[in-house]
Amino acid sequence: MHEDGARGEGRMTTGQASGSPGSALAREERQLVWALSAGAVLFVLEAAIYVPEVFRGPAATRPYAINSVAKDVLFAVLAAAVAFDLHRRVRLLWLLILGHMVIVLLLALAIVTGDSGFAFPPPRWLAAMLPFTDPAPDLRAPVWLGGAVVATAALIWLLHRAQTVRHDLRYLWPAEHATLAAVAAAVLTEPGAAPEEIATHVDHYWAALDIGYKRRLRLAIWVVSLYPLLFARPPLATLELGARREMIRRHMLLDVAERSGIGLLRTTIQSAIRFVMQLVYVGYYRDPRSYPATGYARFSDRPGYPGPAGPPVHRLQVMPAPGPDTRRLDAEVVVIGTGAGGSLAAHRLAERGHDVLMLERGRFLSPERFVEDEADQYARLYSDGALQLSRDFSFQVLQGMCVGGSTVVNNGVCFDLPDAVLGEWNDRFDAGLPPEQIRRTLRAVRELIGAERQSDPDIADPIVRRMPSAGLRPVSANLHDCVGCGYCNLGCAYAHKLSMLTTLLPIAQADAERRRRENPDFRGRLRVLPDCEALTIGRRGRRASGVGAQLRRAGGRRQALKISADRVIVAAGAIHSSRLLMASGLGGAAVGQGLSANLGSHMTALWTDGPPVRAFAGQQMSHHVDDPAGAHMIETWFNPVMSQALVMPGWLGDHEANMRRYDRLGCLGVLVGSSRGAGNHVLRRRDLISGSEIAFTPSVGDLRRLLAGLRRAGKLMLDAGADCVMPATFRYHELRTARELASLTIGELVHDASDISVNTGHPQGGNAVCRDPRRGVVDETLRVHGMDNLHVLDASVFPTAITVNPQLTVMALARYGAEQI
Repeated sequence: MHEDGARGEGRMTTGQASGSPGSALAREERQLVWALSAGAVLFVLEAAIYVPEVFRGPAATRPYAINSVAKDVLFAVLAAAVAFDLHRRVRLLWLLILGHMVIVLLLALAIVTGDSGFAFPPPRWLAAMLPFTDPAPDLRAPVWLGGAVVATAALIWLLHRAQTVRHDLRYLWPAEHATLAAVAAAVLTEPGAAPEEIATHVDHYWAALDIGYKRRLRLAIWVVSLYPLLFARPPLATLELGARREMIRRHMLLDVAERSGIGLLRTTIQSAIRFVMQLVYVGYYRDPRSYPATGYARFSDRPGYPGPAGPPVHRLQVMPAPGPDTRRLDAEVVVIGTGAGGSLAAHRLAERGHDVLMLERGRFLSPERFVEDEADQYARLYSDGALQLSRDFSFQVLQGMCVGGSTVVNNGVCFDLPDAVLGEWNDRFDAGLPPEQIRRTLRAVRELIGAERQSDPDIADPIVRRMPSAGLRPVSANLHDCVGCGYCNLGCAYAHKLSMLTTLLPIAQADAERRRRENPDFRGRLRVLPDCEALTIGRRGRRASGVGAQLRRAGGRRQALKISADRVIVAAGAIHSSRLLMASGLGGAAVGQGLSANLGSHMTALWTDGPPVRAFAGQQMSHHVDDPAGAHMIETWFNPVMSQALVMPGWLGDHEANMRRYDRLGCLGVLVGSSRGAGNHVLRRRDLISGSEIAFTPSVGDLRRLLAGLRRAGKLMLDAGADCVMPATFRYHELRTARELASLTIGELVHDASDISVNTGHPQGGNAVCRDPRRGVVDETLRVHGMDNLHVLDASVFPTAITVNPQLTVMALARYGAEQI
């Protein structure tokens, strides 16, 4: 399971799935056809039984007989029509099902009200021919009800099976698939793939996600499907195409943007339609048939492609999953998390001769197994498949969840912790961190991880060549001889990103093994156990006694596991470290409070003159420009086509037009550190509706600083000859002049966080360092207050967000904390 088998390996097949239009009927479809054919015959026979009663029956029952014949004939025609051409007429089957549901409802009401005495069945003429009399006329209604229920359930079950196999569904229900296909047909005017195939791609992506609350996310599909009922219209999938587009445009987009007429439903509708449309973009733009219209080319299709990736120079060896009878493991030091903080701590401790066991809730995937399918990589390497949202749906959090953590899927950018930020931590928050020691550690870590200035103009983000006078400077990153594939956020398969997966962890592991062979007294070693989620930390007095965890087995099964340890290091990231401490009752009332982040948004620019920009064909984040006041950071940034579609400004025709000029676009991303004390925190339990683990809403001050950075980014690109710039606002805007750009303010184009896309790959805080245990969770050595052997060594110890990319700071503080042990 660690290598994820064959799912997603190689390039995606674009041929028709089983049961696609024009294909032969599958076995389950043939069974449905047989059932419908038999039903059509039975309906004809039932109608024939009542025909004599229409002409010869008593006057009181004649209307009933007429209605019965009409109903049975209609049901027979519907059943026969669908059976004759299942693929084209399958929607008519819902009329047959609806008719039976009405019968069930009316019979149930008749029984409940006590008015269940019927003259029929059987007709009087038929009853006279029977050799027996009706023994229990009062049971006619219940028997009818039972038969109608069985018939209705059988039709639904047979249809569900047939539609599931026809569209090769692995997770979604056929009705959900139909809604996604209907949205795809409405938002994509001339897609290179059929809407049903697009919806199937979404189903396969969702099936690959290993997140426990993904069933809740399906509610968004049902909200979009049933929302037209509020306007006395049928469900979205049954609307004619033009009416469907107008429903989405008018009532799901404009009403939300204008805040008109939907009141408290606004957040729900906005979240649902945005989520469902982005699912459609995942389903379509992961398909290579979408590439020609956008001008996108995968790295393997570009000139200079170096060939498939080989095995990494340094290969990490992970532990095999313990057997099903294994319930306990022992270690000297347990490190929870294998990302930036956990890896630096484990490296340092193993180097000093400690026996270190690292637990990683994500899977192990060696870089040569990385693929170019963006959706597959998101499903395998990101927490919650990159669907992690705040409780009010306004804020997205991107975090790695794999061996190596976010260092596998980030841009490797390394900025020192700003002196002003460290000073604020010590002065305002009483962190007690020694400045000179922290600076020395920053320098040591920079050298250790191979961070270097990315100065090769041939692989830089191509937008840099369009902006020679913008003052953009190369970033420092732990990338070496980058080939410019643009896949940093998907995982580098070419061994040029020096992530913890490919450098520090395997090097530390091999070094410890070598020293053990050379020196029998050396006890240091490094073990890594993937697919193992820490759930609680045991406690005996002032000491952590170990970790309660669960292993993820094939088929979604879970196996409990206890790990005894002399020391526990928590490095699971700002969100999950806080939730682990809360679940364990450790760290006090401050755990999870003061959550902060580097808030990110982006400005997209269009250049129509000259050759295409092709911003995807280069280093994903290569240059930056500072704000002299330190309020924001601006960085070049662009994505492969599917990822860029998810953040592309505009909806419907605007979005599609921008995707057709994708190769002429460029982006500048803006980061600002969120303010502290805005009530943002980590949730002890996932939110019931959203499944979120955080409550986070950017403040008005945060938005003002973010918009100031976006205005500056827009001006840089307009000054560089861009035709227009487009902020990631919910309502689409193209800004062409400085005057128009000045309108990007609170109260004009933006009123609150719901009006603009805001996200982060840099959550911070929640377990702040402070010498006062009443105000913080860890002390100046990063040890949890009140505990002798429990440490937190990740971004959750930051008292505030730091605005710059935090990777280097996380690593430096982790190394500093490990040296205090």
